[in-house]
Amino acid sequence: MAGHIPLGNKPTTTSLHPSFHSPKAIVQAITSPIKGSKHRWLAETAAEVRSLHLWLEAFARELASAQAHQTPLSSRLLVECLALVSDLFFFGALANARIHWEAGFPRNVNGCTEPEGDEIRINVTNAYDGNISPERYAVKLLVFIAHEALHAFWVQYACRGHDACWEEWGASGHGMAWQRMAFEVERALEYAGVEGVSLVRAAAAREERDAFRDEGVVWSPSREDVLRYFGGRCPVSGRVYTRDWRDKLKALFKW
Repeated sequence: MAGHIPLGNKPTTTSLHPSFHSPKAIVQAITSPIKGSKHRWLAETAAEVRSLHLWLEAFARELASAQAHQTPLSSRLLVECLALVSDLFFFGALANARIHWEAGFPRNVNGCTEPEGDEIRINVTNAYDGNISPERYAVKLLVFIAHEALHAFWVQYACRGHDACWEEWGASGHGMAWQRMAFEVERALEYAGVEGVSLVRAAAAREERDAFRDEGVVWSPSREDVLRYFGGRCPVSGRVYTRDWRDKLKALFKW
């Protein structure tokens, strides 16, 4: 049963229940508040944005102190970051998500998200080698948590019984539903003044291609998606697209 989340309104957990939405509605719930006026979004999220910057400062201080004194990082600020991301982008609706420090990930792997019973567990690597400043690492962690929170949101609210939901999500969880939401979250973080933001969308698209390839399926973003979300260069094939008369017609008639 597909439904609709009213644009411009914060959906409740009831309206997000899997029996009431379609993949498009999940994407709209996240993207529509950001797609409007930048100034309106910043005005509506002023308190959360302020708290986000305070968190970045606090985490950088704790990281520098932990490194200097060779002490482990606490989980408190990690949990606070997920709560801030939930409030800022997910209407506080990530009720079932839990976040933990985790050791043992391969090098260059920041963590993962996985269902665990009725909860969604976000595991974050606790490896910090000092190659970047605590301030930059704080931003990196924030962006990683936002990336994984998109997965957690979909896992929590997607229609388990509808193949279309999971087809839209993709073989690796980085299909165009995730890409559209990630694009807007990146833009919102830039609105909020967080510098150096990247949810690694291009690399995620290549991961999606590889996951579909393992299933014998050829996958690539459409021309329209490449133009809108990847600046005209396909992250999968490397092909460059430019806008032409088709795009002008679509804009003219608002297709």
